[in-house]
Amino acid sequence: MSEQTIQFEARIIEQEHRLYRVLVNFFSETKGLPELDPRRKAAKSALIWQLVPSGGQATFAVGGMLAIVTLFFTAQQSRALQEQNALLQKQDHIAEIKYFWERRAQLLSYLYDAEKGEPKFNSRIRSEALVEFLKIERFKADKNLSQIGAKNTEQKVATLSYGIDLEGAMLSGIALNQIDFHETYLPEANMQEASLFGCDFTNAQLDHANLMRADLTETIFSPISLLGTNLMFANMQSVKGWNKVTAITLANIHGIKNAPDGFRSWAITHGAVDEPDMKRWQKMKTQRLSIMFKPK
Repeated sequence: MSEQTIQFEARIIEQEHRLYRVLVNFFSETKGLPELDPRRKAAKSALIWQLVPSGGQATFAVGGMLAIVTLFFTAQQSRALQEQNALLQKQDHIAEIKYFWERRAQLLSYLYDAEKGEPKFNSRIRSEALVEFLKIERFKADKNLSQIGAKNTEQKVATLSYGIDLEGAMLSGIALNQIDFHETYLPEANMQEASLFGCDFTNAQLDHANLMRADLTETIFSPISLLGTNLMFANMQSVKGWNKVTAITLANIHGIKNAPDGFRSWAITHGAVDEPDMKRWQKMKTQRLSIMFKPK
């Protein structure tokens, strides 16, 4: 073979860029050739170029690797930030719940704490506390009502199982206008001399509550339970829905003022009493209620 042909084959072998042919040339085609044969050297050169990328290829490879590493750490950082945000949201939620229960307890202390049988806090503080308490409890109460299908489906007087519980609250002298007391549980609450203009007591329970000398102007009593309630000297001007009261047995209506036409006779017919003597009325209630609710 002429030298010219050998040099031509060497150039062809060196310019080969297909990895398979480069390997074949190095390990098979040129293996038996002398070490100094140009074709042997060309096969080595082609193999080296396959193993070691050119400058542009190296730059691309390094840049690609850096991009991959950057994306990896960016993804890790993003994940860490998401976990941190989730943790912060959880902590905020816990803090909100803690604040809610602490604030609720504080509001209840305003409405129930007493000194020597009298409210510990003045009527203004208790009025504001009552408004806030009703607001934060209303969502829970309405949710319960929705779940049991009681709201807006049938007339029921509030019970502790689903209404807002204010049993025995010390609400004497409070001054509130057009407050929503619907589905509120208020048995034995002391609302003596309270100003309750336009308040809505729909489906509320006021059994044995004290509304003596309370201003009930334009309040809504449709329906409501007033079993054994003290209504002595209460102002009942323009009370709405009074003829839909579900229970008024043994309620004391002595001295009521500005009662709607027909209310007094209707109340007496349905079991209310007109008794000026407080002690006598209390005794009467105790005796008759013991008979009414005597276990069979």
